[in-house]
Amino acid sequence: MLNHLIFKFGSNSSEPELELSMEPSVTVFVGPNNSGKSLALKELYDHFRNGSNTEYNKIIKKIKFQNLSQSEISDLLLKIKRPAFPNENINNDHSPVNINGNNILINESAFHSILSNTESNIHYHCVNYVSHFTTNLDGKTRLSILNEFPMDDLINPKNTLSRLYTNDNKRSQWQNSIYNALSLHVGIYIIKGGNLSVHFSKNQTVDERTQSDAAVKWVADAQDVNNISDGVRAYSGILAELHASLHKIVLIDEPEAFLHPSLARRLGVEVAQLATNDGRHVFVATHSAEFLMGALLSGARVNVIRLTWDGEQGSARLLEHSQLKELMNHPMLRSVGVFSGLFYKNVVVTEADTDRAFYSEINDRLTRTEDPRAIEHALFLNADNHQTIPHIISPLRKLGISAVGIFDLDAISEGGINWTNKLDACNLPKIEQKTNSDLRDKIYKALECKAPAEITDDEKRKKYFKTHGGINILDASEKEAAESFINNLGRYGLFLVPHGEVEGWLKNLDVPQNKRNWRNEIFQKMGYDPDSIDYIKPSNGDVWDFIKQINDWTKNPKRAGLS
Repeated sequence: MLNHLIFKFGSNSSEPELELSMEPSVTVFVGPNNSGKSLALKELYDHFRNGSNTEYNKIIKKIKFQNLSQSEISDLLLKIKRPAFPNENINNDHSPVNINGNNILINESAFHSILSNTESNIHYHCVNYVSHFTTNLDGKTRLSILNEFPMDDLINPKNTLSRLYTNDNKRSQWQNSIYNALSLHVGIYIIKGGNLSVHFSKNQTVDERTQSDAAVKWVADAQDVNNISDGVRAYSGILAELHASLHKIVLIDEPEAFLHPSLARRLGVEVAQLATNDGRHVFVATHSAEFLMGALLSGARVNVIRLTWDGEQGSARLLEHSQLKELMNHPMLRSVGVFSGLFYKNVVVTEADTDRAFYSEINDRLTRTEDPRAIEHALFLNADNHQTIPHIISPLRKLGISAVGIFDLDAISEGGINWTNKLDACNLPKIEQKTNSDLRDKIYKALECKAPAEITDDEKRKKYFKTHGGINILDASEKEAAESFINNLGRYGLFLVPHGEVEGWLKNLDVPQNKRNWRNEIFQKMGYDPDSIDYIKPSNGDVWDFIKQINDWTKNPKRAGLS
């Protein structure tokens, strides 16, 4: 049904607009809050329903539909024509048809012309054809799919419950999906008044298509759909729609709503497989890493598009499966939650958990006071040490995510491949790397030389500058060179702590630089109650301005190191 989807922008302002070939698949929109995910669904839905003018869209530029051959259209007309209703007023040039349960009148000549050349009259094509195969499973809709419903024509059922009730194979597949996920048996029964009603039980269903004593007892002992949780109801409703409906285009906003993370992942698997197996186009906007991982692990065709939007300029990037699988499958990346970075505007990676907790708290206090220095919508992650930070930053940047690394100053103590890895992860141009590495070596030697002569242990001499002021212990000219070196790395999103280490921040609180107890003690001194006079609020300088430097890089549209 669909052919191509064209966005109004590409991966950045200098790249061409993203154009996506649309085979039956799941297309998942990811990105930070207010990035346009839900808006993209709305623009798609409006167009599918009425061929709305995409000129006024912010995300979607154009939708191209597949053209049908004349013979395909003739075959289609044979399938959808219906007898006229009594007293139905039909013009001579129109024919009565039923398109996916919708009784309308069409001009056969126009129908042939437009379905063979869909761009000739996109409004007619969408209103009289595409709209009848499109459904939007918003929160309210998916909670109501399983509502009690009057039984319709069981020979040609039109609603979801009737289709499931009359198709033993589809109903069985749906029931197996529900049981495997929820350990609940679900059944559809005719109750008083002739309505179809959905019930859930720990007991195996019996005699669904009868009103036997066993069936009556099963229904009496089971829970009807109104007495189950919203999560069970939404999950079961979405799968009922995908198993039973004839809709070829399905839109779902935040399918993870009401669901436990493990259930969201299972739903991702089910949605992706059903879309591909039944030749559907499913569009999903999600904040759930679990749903996305489920879809990717399903083996079905999944397009993952990361959107960003700053109110004026947007980006749309098709994420490569190989890169996403690295985030999911690499043990270290998976263990620190790197995959969640897809749903944030910025990711900040630190050396250890203490660093992560501290910098995250500082940023939270800036955010709560609406301080412009705060890093917007940021996820803070920690590596194992400074050597492993590049392994987290690099794959995120390849996906177009603004990822930065914060390093204690002793990260410069190791040259060679360990330093090159840092420069490569932050995309420092190769032509600059030799000069940068030479300068790193000189600055490190200058810092190491500042250790007092009485310190004879090599390891302690190498770390002395880290705990005794960082570049502040250098001579004036050396310090100027070190500041220039640090500032240049900051241009590429690699931030060195100039005074040495995370434990050196907020020295006015008089917390000893003790690795074991520092985090607990600094948080005690910073206070927990914002209304207390002892609560530490943002001020000028210190770590507050260090966070500002990171924020300045993330907000710079021309920032170096990120395409």
